[in-house]
Amino acid sequence: MIERIDLRPETLEVRVRLAALLSALAAGDGQASTPRKEDDARTVTLAIPARLRRIGKESRLLIEGADGAARRAPDHSLHRLLAQAHRYNEMVMRGSGKTIAQLAAEAGVCGPYFSRVLRLSFLAPDVVEAVLTSLRDGPMWRRDRS
Repeated sequence: MIERIDLRPETLEVRVRLAALLSALAAGDGQASTPRKEDDARTVTLAIPARLRRIGKESRLLIEGADGAARRAPDHSLHRLLAQAHRYNEMVMRGSGKTIAQLAAEAGVCGPYFSRVLRLSFLAPDVVEAVLTSLRDGPMWRRDRS
């Protein structure tokens, strides 16, 4: 049914074979249909606003909403990481001379991960507030309030 999918700089284009689409729609109604010969070569192109964005060590395909505005779900992993960073900071402060490797082992993680997350505890307070506010004002929180 899908002939081709192209990722352009600002859109995701999906080319659908018209004959296959019509057959699938007809099959859903319980009616058999034979595509016309002129429909065999015809395609329908759906253009979906989307863009690739590098987030951390990965790239994500961000697909915008139907109204053209970017959909943004809150990223609860940021909240978890900030809490973890402050917990690691407390471990360092009360560590009484332990090495990062020892503290990481105590936390149940590897040393490099411990160090990366620990750095988040030094973010400016306004940055932390902005992250937590974006989580609070996200779609999931709005649903819970009503």
